[in-house]
Amino acid sequence: MSKKLNMIFFGLCLLTAIILEVYCIHITNGDLFTFVGIGVVVIITGYLFFDSLRSRWNESLHNIKNELENMHREEMESVKSSLSQLCDLQKATYAATKKNTKFLQEEIKDILENLDTLQKEHGKAIEEIVKLQKKSMEGQKNALNLNLNYSKENTRQLMDLFQGESTRLGQEQERLFVSLSQLKDQNAKLPKAEAKEIKPIYEDPNKNLTNEEISSLFDAYGK
Repeated sequence: MSKKLNMIFFGLCLLTAIILEVYCIHITNGDLFTFVGIGVVVIITGYLFFDSLRSRWNESLHNIKNELENMHREEMESVKSSLSQLCDLQKATYAATKKNTKFLQEEIKDILENLDTLQKEHGKAIEEIVKLQKKSMEGQKNALNLNLNYSKENTRQLMDLFQGESTRLGQEQERLFVSLSQLKDQNAKLPKAEAKEIKPIYEDPNKNLTNEEISSLFDAYGK
């Protein structure tokens, strides 16, 4: 502020000295002493005025330069901050991805182990059904090889034997089907695990026969 006031003051002094110089030239009719004295004042005030003007100009340039440097520094700090945040975000993303990948691998491993367990359990159930069907076939074969007389009384006894054997096998099959249903329910809870339906490989041919049909079969066999 003081430099600005000095510049204004020296400018007014220079203007006053120039006016006095012109006035003296016209009024004093070319008095050398007055002309030289006022001329010296004009030169001094002119130097002071232009020096204050130059100083003011240099100060303005310096302020502009400082403002530009501050703006550049702030922009660089903003860029550095953005880059730092981006690096932190990339690190966090990498860590989260690595953690999720490890978690998914563990989940897949558990699912595969559960699938192996279910396959083993299904395999055991299938083996039991096969054994049961084999026993059913052997039992019926033994029943057909019985040395009985084909009278009505022996026919009734053979019918009771077939019905008892069929009832027992039906109960065994129901028990195994209940076990398979439980395994299917467990298998359905696992993602992407398909439960396979297991059908009996053998069906009792005597299950749907009536007493009269069985009697006629044995009568025909006896003839």
